[in-house]
Amino acid sequence: MKKRAEKNYFSLQEAADLLSTPTNPFNEQDILDLAMRGELRVTFFFQGELQRFRSKIGGGYADPSDDDSEEWHVSMKGYFLVPASQITPTSREFVIDDMQLAESPIYASRAWQIGSWGYVLAAYSWDGDDVVHRAIRVDVSSVLVPRSDIEALTTGMHVEPARVLDTPPTRNGVSASSKPERGPDINGLVSWQRVLLECWPKIADACNGDPPPRQAMNWLKKNGPRDVIPADQPDGQRMRWIGCDGTIHSVALKTIQSRFSEWKSAGNFPPEK
Repeated sequence: MKKRAEKNYFSLQEAADLLSTPTNPFNEQDILDLAMRGELRVTFFFQGELQRFRSKIGGGYADPSDDDSEEWHVSMKGYFLVPASQITPTSREFVIDDMQLAESPIYASRAWQIGSWGYVLAAYSWDGDDVVHRAIRVDVSSVLVPRSDIEALTTGMHVEPARVLDTPPTRNGVSASSKPERGPDINGLVSWQRVLLECWPKIADACNGDPPPRQAMNWLKKNGPRDVIPADQPDGQRMRWIGCDGTIHSVALKTIQSRFSEWKSAGNFPPEK
């Protein structure tokens, strides 16, 4: 017998009707109150383009052009969470600064990891040639409650929010969560970072040991693979590189220096030859 399709998300009023009893009626404000207390989740549907941003200490987001995140531009479709911190029983609108998935996406245009420390997915807009962070405004009339959360309340079970993409999508049969035995994980890195790590043994040999960031950058500009590091390069303070979509970017020496410091602080750089 064919399984009957079930509705997976409900409006606030539908959720209130499902939770109501003759002696304990619920309304939309009661549902928002439960969400504010973390007893159920409130979500919204989104379809469009998102960008990965790095959160700054103290608030705000780094400009992707300074943080080399351009390759993390993705097209997505799915249900996203309204943070409990945004919710009150009288809320009429929610301002979403970063996009947290309620479940694995219905569609994502490429392999990606939502859980990269210090990074968030967010909407964006263009300011001239620069990508800038943009908050999304969600009206209370369009939010939805997952079926699983309603069932958990009616059965007395607590539902933990799903951990999204514990195992990221695979590329050519290789899991994007696979890590080398030693050294930074090259999966999820932008092209210049991946090439730097892959070429490190040659860079170290040519520079007699453990070269500083400037020497490593100069080696890549002169000898790096031309499908990623083109021969036409700017001055000594930047390096031009090509993303996986063919778009040309540039990275500042200070950014390369920061990556070296981060990798070394983590205790897994330089990678073994």
